[in-house]
Amino acid sequence: VYSHGLWPVFRLELADVNKFKALVDRLFQIAKVKPALKETPLGQVFTYQVEPIGVAWAYQNDQLVLSLTADGQVDQLATSLLQPVEPKNSIATGDRLQAMQTQYGFDQTALGFADSMRIYQRLVPPASAQPKAAAEQEMLSPVCKTEISALVNTYPRIVIGYRSIDDTRIDGDIILETRAPWVNELSGLMTPAVRLPDESHAKALVSFEMGMDGARLLDWARAKAEDMQAKPYGCEHLQFFNEMARDLTQPIDHPAYNAIRLVKSLGIVLEKLQMKGPIPSELSAYLLIGLQKPSDLLQLLKGMVPGLDQLSLKPDGQVVSAPPQLTIPMVGIPQVAMGEHGLAVG
Repeated sequence: VYSHGLWPVFRLELADVNKFKALVDRLFQIAKVKPALKETPLGQVFTYQVEPIGVAWAYQNDQLVLSLTADGQVDQLATSLLQPVEPKNSIATGDRLQAMQTQYGFDQTALGFADSMRIYQRLVPPASAQPKAAAEQEMLSPVCKTEISALVNTYPRIVIGYRSIDDTRIDGDIILETRAPWVNELSGLMTPAVRLPDESHAKALVSFEMGMDGARLLDWARAKAEDMQAKPYGCEHLQFFNEMARDLTQPIDHPAYNAIRLVKSLGIVLEKLQMKGPIPSELSAYLLIGLQKPSDLLQLLKGMVPGLDQLSLKPDGQVVSAPPQLTIPMVGIPQVAMGEHGLAVG
């Protein structure tokens, strides 16, 4: 992985280039779209644009070369994509990767990071020594530079890695690093996540679990909004944060707000998905909501969702069908169950 300006370039060694090409061709046939083909001195480059991003890829010897760029610049990228580019500094230089590997217990085979401040510095060019030129090139005012730099520095790095891999799963983490005050505050919002049974993990295509106290999260957000109101942003590009702070500090009496306050954790599982063109032909998924008292959330939802008041549910874990009027198009009638400390909807 290296960069083409600000955009990443990926070079992947392929075991069988022809099979991979056939796979890509089938995917485009299923989607009923056709990539553009550009002839360059170093070989053919395929391009496809999905606003606001352009994608370019090529096959060079036994490698797939893939990159992204801003929409409208894909032709320029295609011309230079196959040029041999050696990065000036490798992320493996020095001990940065080794330090992260040790800190988070990651395997050394696949480990990477994104440095937020370096990306910000690439987006905001240094000021020119000439006053007139500086005035013309400055995209941000001094106030904006100071405030945006402080925001970026709050989350200085994202680290991605894995600990183990076998035939059925990859065990790893995406870590958003932040500063000590934020770590202490955010850790106070965490709760034990809904734990899915091992057999559910084994057969799931995708599973996601998060433990977060809804009431504490909303109270924390309100406190942050009050701090922001006391010291609003002066940068014109950050005014939406000031507006958001004003909204969050207003009195809120809405069933959805009250429902979020009851939630302790969430779990999402996608067990089965088959596609027929762009439309799912078969779908099996469910949502787990961890709650101190599930019946309280159920009562709130019955007041919000027409027809749900006809649902009779006991905290015994038994699966029942939702009322027919709650049928979801292309999915069917949801299945619902309630336990001692949670609701499940599938």
